[in-house]
Amino acid sequence: MAMLQFSPNVVAAEEACVLVDVSTTLRLFGGARKLRRRMLDTVQAMGFSAAVGSAPTAQGGWLLARAGGGTALTMISLQRQLTHLPLNLLPTARPFAEWFDGLGCRTLEDLRRLPRAGLQRRCGADMLEALDRAYGERRKCSSGPKHRLLSIPRWTCLASRMPNRRLPTSAACWCRWLDG
Repeated sequence: MAMLQFSPNVVAAEEACVLVDVSTTLRLFGGARKLRRRMLDTVQAMGFSAAVGSAPTAQGGWLLARAGGGTALTMISLQRQLTHLPLNLLPTARPFAEWFDGLGCRTLEDLRRLPRAGLQRRCGADMLEALDRAYGERRKCSSGPKHRLLSIPRWTCLASRMPNRRLPTSAACWCRWLDG
């Protein structure tokens, strides 16, 4: 929920990741670097640590984050960075790790070099679609993870006085989620 302050397009993704589409709010927050810093500061203020992946595609950013973090501002930069990532970062490739290892296939680029028809027959369409989404080669997919945007549930905001501090109104509110 904390990421909703940076964009209205936030989804909870697999493996404890949050995807935030900031394409419409980059200018508002002063660009990619400043926005990234503010998002990291927000996460750290809540007592968490995060690896941030910034990319032109959600799947690409997710993979960069899972690899420990990285920034790719263009598709060319993203494709160059994805090339060297281990293929076991892709969840749909993990069940076939032993088979891929036997083929000498260890990176996403190695995976992309294999014949698509054979991969689809052996591993299913989901893996190819995830790979295509990461590289920006497919916008809409027929399957794969279905993400729902986070929505703000009904809530009550109780104003709280903070002694010796002047904070913006939004920072001085404590929110309690209501059931039903």
